[in-house]
This record gives sequence, structure tokens and C-alpha cells, in this order.
Amino acid sequence: MLAEVSFSKRKLNLLSVSVSVVLALWAALFVCSLLNNPGVATISVLVAKIEFGVQLLILWLLLSIYKTRQNVAEKSTLLWLLILNAWLLFTDVCYYIPAYLDESLLKSLSFIEFLLCYVPSIVYCAFMITSISRILLGNSLNHKTFIKSVSALLIMNVVTMVLFLSSIHYAFAVMSWQTISQIILLSAQLVLFDFAILSLMYADSAPAKWFLSGVLVLGGSEFFLTYSYMSQTTHLYSYGELLWLLALIFLYISIVSMKKNESYNINTWFRKNSTIKSQLTFSTFIISSSCFLLFFVLAYVFSIIDKTVFLGLPLFIIIYSVMVVILSLCIGAAFEAPFKKLKNNIALLMGNDANAKLDASFSIDEFIVLQDFFVQMFKLNNQRNIMTQRLNQIATDAAHDIRSPIAVLNTCLEYLPSIPEQDRSLMRTATCRINAIANSLLNEFREQSRQESIASNVRVVSLLSLLHSILREKKAQFSAEAVNINLDLKQADLSYFAMINFEEMKRVLSNLINNAVESFVDNQGTIHISLNGDENNVTITIEDNGCGIAEQDQERVLQRGVSLKENGTGIGLYHAKKTIESWHGTLSLSSVEKEGTRVTLQLPRQLTPSWFIHQIRLSLSTPIAILDDDVSVHRAWQLKLEAVSKDLALNFFTESHAFLEWAEQQPDFFLLTDYSLGNKKLTGLDIIERLQLKKKAILSTGQHDQAEIINRCQQLGCYLLPKNLMYYISVSTYG
Repeated sequence: MLAEVSFSKRKLNLLSVSVSVVLALWAALFVCSLLNNPGVATISVLVAKIEFGVQLLILWLLLSIYKTRQNVAEKSTLLWLLILNAWLLFTDVCYYIPAYLDESLLKSLSFIEFLLCYVPSIVYCAFMITSISRILLGNSLNHKTFIKSVSALLIMNVVTMVLFLSSIHYAFAVMSWQTISQIILLSAQLVLFDFAILSLMYADSAPAKWFLSGVLVLGGSEFFLTYSYMSQTTHLYSYGELLWLLALIFLYISIVSMKKNESYNINTWFRKNSTIKSQLTFSTFIISSSCFLLFFVLAYVFSIIDKTVFLGLPLFIIIYSVMVVILSLCIGAAFEAPFKKLKNNIALLMGNDANAKLDASFSIDEFIVLQDFFVQMFKLNNQRNIMTQRLNQIATDAAHDIRSPIAVLNTCLEYLPSIPEQDRSLMRTATCRINAIANSLLNEFREQSRQESIASNVRVVSLLSLLHSILREKKAQFSAEAVNINLDLKQADLSYFAMINFEEMKRVLSNLINNAVESFVDNQGTIHISLNGDENNVTITIEDNGCGIAEQDQERVLQRGVSLKENGTGIGLYHAKKTIESWHGTLSLSSVEKEGTRVTLQLPRQLTPSWFIHQIRLSLSTPIAILDDDVSVHRAWQLKLEAVSKDLALNFFTESHAFLEWAEQQPDFFLLTDYSLGNKKLTGLDIIERLQLKKKAILSTGQHDQAEIINRCQQLGCYLLPKNLMYYISVSTYG
């Protein structure tokens, strides 16, 4: 393994040395071209031959890398570079033949010769323009920004070419096929140059910068060569050749850098347009180039400069553009530096590392203010987190401590058969509510856990039963005060069900009733609660005759943290609204000062669940067993059933043992049973399961809100009737 790493490093070192040698050779040729004007033609031929060697070296290096890569995206980039450089070699060969073997061809091009000499270059320009467009759209710019950017550059191109062509008659007396072909190539090269400039602004890696610099110099080189023929400035031709060689060297360096950094995926070469460096670089370039071009337009219109000067305008634009892009990138990097520093400082603050040292070496006042702001915000956030952790611990301890006495109370309830079932049910409901409040307190500082808990316990609930349950609690709570709570119901209300969280809905209703009581003067008033609905929705209305709410405050009180009470938290109504909306319902509030307030809760209506029974049909010939440890429940069933028919055979049991002895002697019977049967281990559902009664049994219990009881009823195929609805259910007989 170490031998492979060493060999790989040696290969990279050799590549780096080759880069240095090639650059040194180019520098020597450039100096010779400056100092030895008579030998320029010889140097051009030598440079042209060296170009072929560099191109072959590039292709060999790309091919060797391509064979070693497995990633599809990386191989795609390398294949694209292989095709590009192979076409460049073909273009060079096509241009080399007429330029160096038969120079007269360039002076009198036929159409076929034009195809051979210039079309490969035009195809290369089109290929690169298309490729760069796809790269920019895929990595840096959206379509709208891309169109704006390219349009700005093309407008500058059009102005440049108009000024150039309007002065071309100073160099050419007539427009020949040769001139037209060269103008087409010149235009394509200028567009490619602009696309390369644009992409260089968004380059964000060494391979991308070297590659685009190569494309940029390549475009400038071709422009030099074409321009030297058009403007008859043949002394520039050797510099065009040298630029072409330099461009190939840059392409070679980009591939060496790509291999060194193992950056083969072109999608990682560019940054987004949304960064400050990209925005500032592009804006600086456009403003500078526009001002430069505007000067030449004014000079042309008012004849400030000799028209022959405009023959060199495209060349000036290229040189100026390169300089402006370099300066724009430097300016963008300078402005980006403090943002990067600020970003690093924020990362350190988010890491909560007490030993981390922030870089505060800002020289711009705005950044100093931002740095101080973030530091203060993170300090406040840390203090809040510490307080939240403390409150969370307090809530955890309180919830834990509350659960123990609740468990004792629940155990004691099972051993108090002398207490009427109605009171025991109320006590059981109260302990469940205390337990739910403890759990809510525990989750209050764990918002995600709380929301997950609310969502996970959503099920189809009888709204009539729920209202009865909360009403009994509230009447007991306010029994010592002059508060009247009335429940306005109809027989049809039995079928009103909604998909909600039972305990959470009780909490919502409890808070709304508490708000109503707190609005009373001297704790005296009346609360009307009604339940209505249609085919699609069910509506709960809570109306009081308290002090009311001013019209301008009715929207505000539904917002978080807004309360009109002296010691209010501003959470109750906000929580109620958000909770109802989480069940796809709505909460609305209307109020008149000194008259009262109405809160309306509307929820989507659900189909009646299979476990719920609308009415009881009993056979006059079938015995009926009523199993409950509370004799008051026996009396209630007796009054209800005998009011239907005196011929019903009713059998009452307070213990499961006595009932089972009786059941063994009966070939057929119908059972009405409670869930909890005193202190016995058997429950009503255990008995139904043992006797396999299914639809011949109804579980009538005050613990109807417990999910495990509902699920087991569904599994056993028996009916479930909330005990507080026994007075509303319809009973009929047959036989």
C-alpha cells in the first residue's frame, strides 16, 4: 500500500516538473519573439510543432486517468475533456496545413477550403458555448439569471462588432468570401470568449480556473490569428501562436491539478450565483466593461478618435476584459473574506466550544456590529437553553412525583365498592386527568415529543361522551361557586364522532370553560355548551354571559403570548386554536363587551365506529344479565329497561364468580357488563372473551376513553357503550 502511495506521489511530481519545463519553454519562446523580429516566422513554425506535442501529452494524460475512474459522473467529465481536446488537435491540424504548408490558401479561400480551414474552429466554438451554457445552468445560474447575463455580454459583443465592421473598409477595399468567413469565425470566437469570461467568474476550484483560463487564452489566440489576417497586421501572428501554446499549457495544468486534487466531477468546480463573490464579480465586470465600451461609442459618434483605431477595438476588449475579470475576482474575494470569517465564527459559536477563540479582526464597522450581535444572540440562546433544561428537569421530577400518589389512588378506588359508581368514575376520571396533566407538563419543554404524542393518540371519539365527562369535572370543580353550566343536547348527538385526541380535547374544553368562568363578575354566571352538526361537520359551542372582549382585541387574543388577564400567559386560546386546526378543524370567537363571549369549535364529522351501539334491541324470551359492582348502576338499568317492557327477564350480579355460575346454566342470554368489577382480577372483557359472547354483550364502562379497551372490544367483536351515555341510548324489544 505504501509503495502504491509513493509511486503515485512520484507520478504527480513528474507531472509538476513537466508543467514547469513547458512554462519555461514558452517563456523562452516569448522572449525570443520579442527580441528577434526577423525570426518571427521561424518561431511561429516551431511553436506550432510544439503545440502538437503538448496536445498529444494532454490526450495521453486524460486517457490514463479515464481508465482508472469508476464513478459515472467523473468518467463523463473526463470523456467530455477527451472529446474536446481531440477536436482541438483536429482543428490545429486543419489550420496548420494551409497556414504553414501553403499559405496562399488563406488568401483565396474557396467554399470547400473554407469548410476545411474554418468550420472545425467554428464547430469548436459552438461546442464550447453549448457546454459552458449547460455547466452554468446546471451549477451556478438559473435560466432567468443566465439569460440576463448572456444578454448583457452579447449586447457588448454587438456594439464591438458594429464599431469594428464600420471601420473595416480602412483595411479591406472589398468584402470577399475570405473576409466574410473570417468575420463569422471572429464573431464566434468573441462569443466564446464572453462565455468563458462568464464561467470564470463562477469558477471555485483550481482545475476549473486553469481550464477556463486555457479556454479564455485559446479564444484570444484564435482571435489574434483571425484578426491578424483581417486587419493585415501579420506581425501579431506569432503572438497568436504563442497564446495558443499558452492556452494548451493551461489546459495541461488543469488536468494535472485535477489529478492532484482528485477533482474529476465538473459539478463541483463552480459556486452558486447567490454568493457575494459571484454577485460582486459579475457586477464589477459589467459596469467596468460598459463604461469602457461607452467611451469608444462616444468617441466614434463624435469622431474624437481616428476610425482606423476601431480596427483594434476587439483586441482591446479582449485584453481589457481579462484584466477586469482578474480585478473583479480580487475585489469579490476581498469582500468575501470577512463573510467567511463571520461564517467560521458562527460555526464556532454553534459548536458551543468554551475554549474556541473567535476571529475579531474586522476592519469594517458593519461587520463588527454583526459579530457583536451574533455573540450576544448565542449568549442569550445558551442562557435560554440552560433555563429550559432546568425547567425540564423540574417538570420531569414533578411528573415522576405525581405518578406515585396517583397509582395509590387508583389502587384504593378498586377497594371502595361502597362508593357509588358515578362518584368512582368521577374520581377515576380526575386521576386520569391529573396523570395527563403530569405527562403534558413533562412534554411541555419537549415540543416535538408533545406534538408526536398528540398525533399518535388521535382516534375516533364520541363527542357527546367527551362533553359529559368534562362537564362532570367542571361541575365538581365549581360546585362551591355560583356558576351554572348547561349542556344542550339532542338525541341525534349520539352519532357525532370526530377524529381527535381525547385527553387533548378535554384539555382544550377545560381551558375554554375556565376562561368563561374567569370572565364572570363575582364568579356568578352561566355557561351554555351545545353540540350540533350536519353530514360533514360537528360543532361545539361554548357561550357565556361574562364581561366579553372588546372588538379590537378579538383577533389578538388568538395569538401566542397575548392575554387580557392580569396573570394570563396568552397560551390557552392560542393552543386551543392550533390544536383544533391540527385536526383539520376551525376555532372562531365572537364577543360583545359586557354581554358575553361565544367560542365555536368545528371539526370534520367521522363515521360511527363499529364498536359503538346506537340502540339496544332485546328479545323478550332471552334473559338479560347486568354485571356491575355498583348497585346504583343496577337500579339505573332496571328503570330504563322496565320502562320499555315489564316482561324482560333481568338478572343482576355484583360479582363475576356468581355471574359465571349462573351463565353456565343458561343456554342463551344477553350481557350488560362494566369493565372494572370490584377488586377481582377478571374484567368485563375477560368474561366476554371467556364466554365468546361477541355481539351478545355490551361493555358499558366509564373507562371508554382508553385506547386499549376500545381495541380489545374491536378484537372481541362486542359493543362498547360509554356509561355516561346509557341514559341517551334507545332500547327496543322484539319477540
